[in-house]
Amino acid sequence: QAPSRPSRRARARRPAACRAMLPAPEKIASGAVAGGLGARSLRRLATAAQSPLLVALLSAFGGAFVALAVVPYLSGALWTAPAAAPGAAPVGSCAAVKAHTLSFSQTAAEDALGELSADEVQSVARWFAAEHGAAGTRNSSADCVWLAGPSAVELLIPLKNETVAYIEGRGPRPQRFARVTAVGRGNVEEYKVGPLVDGRVAPGATAEVIRAAGAVPFARRPTETNADNRLSEALLNSTLRGMAPLLTEAFGPVFPQLDGYDESKGTVGYFNRNDALRPEGDRADMLIFQLFPANTRVEAAWLHPIPLLMKVNTTSSDPAAWTVFGIYFCSQGPYSSAAELMADHSRGQVRICPFNASTGIWDVPQRTTPKSEKPRAIEPHGGVSWGPWSFTLTQRPSTGPAMVDVRFRGERILYELSLQDAFAGYSGDESSQFFYADASWSMSMLSTSLLPGVDCPEDAGQQR
Repeated sequence: QAPSRPSRRARARRPAACRAMLPAPEKIASGAVAGGLGARSLRRLATAAQSPLLVALLSAFGGAFVALAVVPYLSGALWTAPAAAPGAAPVGSCAAVKAHTLSFSQTAAEDALGELSADEVQSVARWFAAEHGAAGTRNSSADCVWLAGPSAVELLIPLKNETVAYIEGRGPRPQRFARVTAVGRGNVEEYKVGPLVDGRVAPGATAEVIRAAGAVPFARRPTETNADNRLSEALLNSTLRGMAPLLTEAFGPVFPQLDGYDESKGTVGYFNRNDALRPEGDRADMLIFQLFPANTRVEAAWLHPIPLLMKVNTTSSDPAAWTVFGIYFCSQGPYSSAAELMADHSRGQVRICPFNASTGIWDVPQRTTPKSEKPRAIEPHGGVSWGPWSFTLTQRPSTGPAMVDVRFRGERILYELSLQDAFAGYSGDESSQFFYADASWSMSMLSTSLLPGVDCPEDAGQQR
């Protein structure tokens, strides 16, 4: 709901500390102009701050936190609301907001900037594999060339001037091309593949190198969780078996790799993450272990971390040359191998820390939302119109959700609003601190659809 704008007298009574945190209107305006927003567009944004749709859209983009912070203030600083008629609801109040119809349609912006469809991705992947002998995923061969990462095939964004000319009806539609990332034989390369016509690679298409071998070190190739886990599985299992007596004594029969495993006691699983602090030229995955308690939801594992960590050196192009190192057990280490850890254990030099595997309703507090009987609209296009607003939605594999050609009353105020990265730094000691830069994983790799009735209204339109 859009809050009503406070009166000038009410604004004047803001606490001094509150007023001190608000930038001067002229500084906001000058900063916005320097950042690419004209004063006229800025005022339109300020006027639109009363719109709940704008607030919802901006809040969906972590990179737009500055806009979220200043727009509510701008609505009071740069815009004066007209006086309400006697007896009418105050302008800007919920009662004064007009009901607008939300509609979806195909747009020129979608034609030019909409992400590749599933058919286009599959067509490009098949074409590139046939032309260059690339595999769809990595295998254990040191000579393997493969399409790398969750964003291995995505739209190659056309030039802005050509796109704007097309959207405004002053030029032809830009040709669609795909950007393909391929890794192999110690190299990372990117290609421009296309053109794409009618959802597939056109006859006579070409693959032009746009990032040559050597520009990206092999150790900085895209993250591929599934491939790295699969290729290092035998090495990991062997390492865990080398520590079997200690692991069973400390945590119980919960490791499926070890003899005596009892599923009713729970199951230890793991996930890998990039060791961002490795020196240049090195690459390593950090393996984090968690207990998945029996007979409960998988989310409970986040409350049952296992105090065990190890790293896998994945620098080599040959998975057979990968090694385990940097083992920490109950914050003791690092040990260079399982054998070194077990040698200290046999001498009584390894402390076994307490571990609580008990579970309860506190593991996964939840309230089940009943399913709705309402029909759900699945929209085939990303063009959205709502009152004076229009924009086009798309989802990019590498950077996640994006809004393009955002207009207010027909005037474009944003060419594109999108995420670039989402960063999380977790503090801890030398063995446990780590950093997530989600763009290195692809911003869409772990994304899921919104759940109607929980994340959005039951009758919300959903884009296909």
